[in-house]
Amino acid sequence: MLGPETFLMEMPAGDFSFFGLGAEGVVRVGIERKTRGDFVSSVQSGRLFDGQRVGMLQYYDVRYLLLEGEFPAVDDFRRGSMAKRTTLYEAANSWCMATGSLLIRATDVHDSVDWIEALYAWWSRPWNSHKSAKAIHSGPLMAGSASTAERIYAQIPGVGPERARVLAEAYPKPMAAARAGEDGLMELEGFGQKLAGKVIEALG
Repeated sequence: MLGPETFLMEMPAGDFSFFGLGAEGVVRVGIERKTRGDFVSSVQSGRLFDGQRVGMLQYYDVRYLLLEGEFPAVDDFRRGSMAKRTTLYEAANSWCMATGSLLIRATDVHDSVDWIEALYAWWSRPWNSHKSAKAIHSGPLMAGSASTAERIYAQIPGVGPERARVLAEAYPKPMAAARAGEDGLMELEGFGQKLAGKVIEALG
């Protein structure tokens, strides 16, 4: 049984969700839990990469894929590529890349409960209390669909996700933004001389 107060409800996507304290305020965390059988079925039916992928991107700021149970190297009860563990791992990686999810492996349901409780506890603490998180990820949390350029721009102090999107639309390649100079960046919405200077300095 989960330690934090929990309740059952119909969810638009994912199997578990809660609110957490992110770098720039409250974020919604979603966890998609899959046993081997459910994972194989969802891949073969297409629902994992269609409805479930879209739902996770639409409703959650932070996403996790939790694979539970043993994944034998070869499943004697299945035929074709889905019988191979490596194929399933590739599919899991593709889904994580498409949704910006972090992958968790749990040995059994009890291990899954421990993971969920640990994640809930971690996200319940103020962002600045995570010393290692500040060292690894000092910028804002980005949507899984964000481009590489957006993620780079968002790491620049003062830019944030919205301005990062504006920059990425105007300059898909950061080097192009650097070449545009302060005058070029100041033509974009939300960029004054001070912020434009910070961007140029960071990209320089």
